[in-house]
Amino acid sequence: MKDKEYVRVSKLLYYALPRDLRRIVTEHEQMLTIATDLFFIFYSVMPNLVEEEIPDSIIEGARRAFKKLWDTIMQVKAEEGTTLNFRKSFLAALKFLQELAGKQYVYTTYQALVNANNIEYLLTTYVLPYLKQTESNVNEAPRAEGHGSQVSKGDQSPFEYGMNYYIPRDTINEFVRGFLDAIYSVEGGFGTVRRTSVIVGLTRSSDPTRAKLQELVDEDMYYAKLGSGELLAREYGELELSVVTAIDYSSSTFTSMVTNDIRIMTYGLYEALEILRSRHEYLFFKDYPLLVESGKVTEFLRYVKADGGTSIDLAVYLADRAASSISEDTVLLLISDCEDTVTYTPTHKVASIIVASDVFNIDEMTRRCITHYATLGPQLLLKKNDILKTPRQIGYQVGTMLVT
Repeated sequence: MKDKEYVRVSKLLYYALPRDLRRIVTEHEQMLTIATDLFFIFYSVMPNLVEEEIPDSIIEGARRAFKKLWDTIMQVKAEEGTTLNFRKSFLAALKFLQELAGKQYVYTTYQALVNANNIEYLLTTYVLPYLKQTESNVNEAPRAEGHGSQVSKGDQSPFEYGMNYYIPRDTINEFVRGFLDAIYSVEGGFGTVRRTSVIVGLTRSSDPTRAKLQELVDEDMYYAKLGSGELLAREYGELELSVVTAIDYSSSTFTSMVTNDIRIMTYGLYEALEILRSRHEYLFFKDYPLLVESGKVTEFLRYVKADGGTSIDLAVYLADRAASSISEDTVLLLISDCEDTVTYTPTHKVASIIVASDVFNIDEMTRRCITHYATLGPQLLLKKNDILKTPRQIGYQVGTMLVT
């Protein structure tokens, strides 16, 4: 029986594939097994191979190829620093799985010796050189356009610049005010005082004595909340709001003209959570996801194009993993048009904001996606330009979703 981490890596490799290759891998599951094995060869501190032959053509062929190339693989492993480096090891295994699934002559061959030669060819021609070529892009936090970490499909284009989108300041301010109204009304019943900079408490429970102390230095805050003297004297509690947001930047959001709605909402969310000093991370996705550094989020929202396909399952899976490194209470937030086939159920609480160009004319695939996320947690269904018409109301609804 395979351990939990082995299964998780296997699933991640599967979801990172394009849909046509997923179908092939589903029919030939042993390909996924040997790709996952290759991941752990690169990742493990002291990897080893079984000595006995395995009566199976593809797996036995891979075992022979790995054994023959063992010294070469170990040399590349040392040179590229893949040991305990998840992303480098993952990129190597994913490239191998893509090439393997794309070569019918490998997975339809029933002779282990022939398969060993084929797999050796794939490794030496595609995988090992690929890992060296991408050295500058797959360090501990792989970079794309200098903005963050990515899990790439290899042949897919990266996120590209080309926009210069104007973010309406008044809309953002109204969204932030609505969001903060929701946070404070739910989080312990603080009293309202005049506009000022004060120390406030934020907690996910109804007990204000367990609040996190924060100092708001933004003088544009319209509603600041003041707790009791006891609250202001207490230390930081263990409860706080943490959010990992997955933002859809695929071409479908562009063609349905909802990308700008998604930009504005994400921008407002970012500013609100910055004010609260919450732990928040942002994963933008199309064909593959990109974890953007906190300081680059607003620049990304202004200048990066929305293009490429959609892979919601992969994005939410990776967001789920990112949330695991923060806390078990971290909330996942999906912002998307939901134009994709989805099956993945995350382990963390998930909320969703679905933006549709026409909420009364939704195709069956999108409807299934919306239903899937509606069953997993709170959901806000918006139509195009709603964020421009009622930003404060939407900010309040988003804040309420995240803390209730």
